[in-house]
Amino acid sequence: FLGHRDSGTAGDPQNDHPDAFCRADPERVVGQIMDLFREFTPQVVLPFGPDGRYGHPDHLAIHRHTTTAWARAEGLPTPPRKLYYTAISSKTFVRIRRAMFEASLIPEMPSEAEIARRGAPEDSITTAIDVRDTLEKKIAALRCHRTQLAPTHPWLNLPLEFRRQHMGVEFFTLAAARD
Repeated sequence: FLGHRDSGTAGDPQNDHPDAFCRADPERVVGQIMDLFREFTPQVVLPFGPDGRYGHPDHLAIHRHTTTAWARAEGLPTPPRKLYYTAISSKTFVRIRRAMFEASLIPEMPSEAEIARRGAPEDSITTAIDVRDTLEKKIAALRCHRTQLAPTHPWLNLPLEFRRQHMGVEFFTLAAARD
């Protein structure tokens, strides 16, 4: 939608490419998002949270730009009503990682620091949505994003029942709302 190049993960040399999304002019990107708000008139907007879920430069950028656009959208004829950030509860993060560790899909459990960085406190989660019926479409979309996950990445190769049991709910934090 925005026509920018994937920046690669944090610290990747692709971050320095002049067309990398994380280097895009903020005002231009906010304008592009505002144009999408005008075209689609969404009631709800769902960017990454302030941590970019795991510090990905593009996730951090889209958080900043979308949050700015959401605030500026107040002047639109039909502004979005709610701004939610994607999240994963700390308990769910640990539960998934424990199941992956026990299935020998990852070599070790996450540290307390990683849990604190990647998991949201339970009381900050305002919305949980059951996505089990569309989970395979989500995995198919992730497979298309080759710069993020190699084809051999554990997330893409989990058994269907494991995905349904451990990844079948998406979590969100209500960041802002308009009356």
